[in-house]
Amino acid sequence: LVVNLLLGLQLVLGIPISRLSFGFAACPIVTSSVEWVMLLFVLIVYCLILGQHSGAWPKGGCAGWSLSHVTFQRIGTYLHLYVPAALSIASDFWRFSAVGSIAATLSKSDLAIFNASYRVMWICLTISGS
Repeated sequence: LVVNLLLGLQLVLGIPISRLSFGFAACPIVTSSVEWVMLLFVLIVYCLILGQHSGAWPKGGCAGWSLSHVTFQRIGTYLHLYVPAALSIASDFWRFSAVGSIAATLSKSDLAIFNASYRVMWICLTISGS
């Protein structure tokens, strides 16, 4: 969040150095940069410093990897976890597409009411954890 804020202020708005401002065209650059910074943070802190990955890796580290670790049982477990999660994320995208299609047909005042009620429903959904 802090990296996103700092990069966004500098690259998009030009605060504090106005010569390094690229406007809203820099938003994708900021987003991609923040994703890479978060990945590097996780790798450095949790893998290199704390060594949290060692329990999940085979003996011998990277040299210990082989195709013998890929079994039907592990693939089944992975798919059992992956498919529902992928469908859940896909349904979110489908829902947003449907809502966007409906919202495009509304007048300005109807759109404002729809947007406010949709935000309230989204907050309730987030708080309830559904």
